[in-house]
Amino acid sequence: MTDFVTTGKFAWEILTANRPTVNEQSDFVNAIPKGAEWSDLSAPLGSNYFTWEWKGPGLIMHDFWFDMQIEWTYGARYRGGGAYLTNAIVRITDKSIGVGGYNINISCRVGHIENVGSERAPVPRIPIDVSLGYTNWLSGGGGTNRFHVQGDGGGHAWYDDNSYDV
Repeated sequence: MTDFVTTGKFAWEILTANRPTVNEQSDFVNAIPKGAEWSDLSAPLGSNYFTWEWKGPGLIMHDFWFDMQIEWTYGARYRGGGAYLTNAIVRITDKSIGVGGYNINISCRVGHIENVGSERAPVPRIPIDVSLGYTNWLSGGGGTNRFHVQGDGGGHAWYDDNSYDV
């Protein structure tokens, strides 16, 4: 059984009451070997990302929209082996919060980190759910997009009825 630890978080707010609240210095998750020091890891091999757009209600013009991105750095080696995640973060890259008196919140929750590699060459996979919820005086709604990000750079995204691999 391979154990991973994180110096990041397992939950954080990205937008609270229409205001961005993500702190890129502390609102992230990573997966490194239990007992490893950062100085024991090699530099990551690269980064990967998924992007998506959330649109609010509105028949012709949407009352609000958010361009979102989840990015992760992958491929750090520990003692020459494995492929570890040194940073995974969710951010708003652009937004428009227009009319409608909405109260909008976006949050991030991390699931159980698992090994999709082998005991000798571990590759952590982190499940991350990003949820948007909104209310106003008439209605409310929202949804959750699900992601898997991996230490080898692979990933999977589930948006509404569609899913994508990288």
